[in-house]
Amino acid sequence: MSEEDLAKDLGPVAALTIGVGTMIGAGIFVLPGEAILNAGSFASVAFVLGGVIAMFTALSASELGTAMPRSGGAYYYVNHALGPMFGSVAGWANWLGLAFASAFYMVGFGRYIARIFGLAGSVGSGPVSITVVKLIALVGGGCFVAVNYVGAKETGRLQNVIVVLLIAILTVFTLLGTLRAEPSNLPPATDVVTTLETTGLIFVSYLGFVQITSVAEEIKDPGTNLPRAVIGSVVIVTVIYALVLVIMSAAVPKGFIAGVVSSNAENPIAVVEVGQYIQGAVMGGALLFGGLLATASSANASILASSRINFAMGRDYIVTPALNEIHGRFGTPYRAIGITGGLILLFIVVGDLTLLSGAASGLHLIIYGLLNIALIVMRHVAPEEYTPEFIVPLYPLLPILGAVSSFALLVFVSGDA
Repeated sequence: MSEEDLAKDLGPVAALTIGVGTMIGAGIFVLPGEAILNAGSFASVAFVLGGVIAMFTALSASELGTAMPRSGGAYYYVNHALGPMFGSVAGWANWLGLAFASAFYMVGFGRYIARIFGLAGSVGSGPVSITVVKLIALVGGGCFVAVNYVGAKETGRLQNVIVVLLIAILTVFTLLGTLRAEPSNLPPATDVVTTLETTGLIFVSYLGFVQITSVAEEIKDPGTNLPRAVIGSVVIVTVIYALVLVIMSAAVPKGFIAGVVSSNAENPIAVVEVGQYIQGAVMGGALLFGGLLATASSANASILASSRINFAMGRDYIVTPALNEIHGRFGTPYRAIGITGGLILLFIVVGDLTLLSGAASGLHLIIYGLLNIALIVMRHVAPEEYTPEFIVPLYPLLPILGAVSSFALLVFVSGDA
């Protein structure tokens, strides 16, 4: 197969679930305890604000994606509209940002496995020691790289199953939590700056929607299915985030979540503790299983998208075009997947959860800002071949808001990252 022959294996549901599956893992199953601890009852506001910022870029990505359905997504659009210098920035940032995100999700996956089986501590001693959580993350990461090596069709099918199960578990959690929710349980709200800092912390929860465009070349009928998947994924996860965060805060006594985080600093999984409080071991077990699926889903989709960005950079000679070779049997860019998988495993070893999430969020905010500028440039230049099937409404207001808000939120991302 040639480099132009990526198989069109992803239908509309598979494309949607790549976005939803990537986002829902971090948003609900890894970061809510820290968000509520930081922002109090405004934790849900932080998630909604993140969703609004994401929606501005989702609209721009949808228009650009229907006009240029090529592997690489945001990288390709920025490179095409703003030239190779900005394209290089976007490409490297998107590729490495997703690799950081994949490592973050796999460490979360390791936490859930360790919690389920009661594992703790480290393996080895001295400079060659590694925590059990990271060891599990390395094994899981290797497995998901292998899944993506086989092909996007298998990836899409896996995403469909995982996302349906996640939504079912969270729906039951929300309904049961609503029965126990009391407004008096809500923690006090924080100030605007703290809420924005919390938005910067949790923005890693909104990295999945643009990754749908990274596999646009493999989506059936991208003119129709791509914008539905991109915009729909942002709407779905923002609603889920807001509902679950409110329920988590209101269904347990004041100070409950703070106690969970402080008493189990090595492996705090607040949503599971809240589930156990609401409905006992059955709900807690379901959420443990859901968290395992969610973090696996996020990592799986991120590995898929990040390798396609690397592939697209090879086509433009920003990295060696030798990475573009397509597997004769599976129709996947197997060299790009292998390189990306190696980086992910390296980041798991050397990074902690805060650094991994902060690096992923910060790099993607830069990309999102550039992507909105790319849309403005393409509209202004209006080349003959630019014929999108989806048009951003209220142009140029929404892409301007998207660029400004993305760059502005960078101020509130972890300084170390």
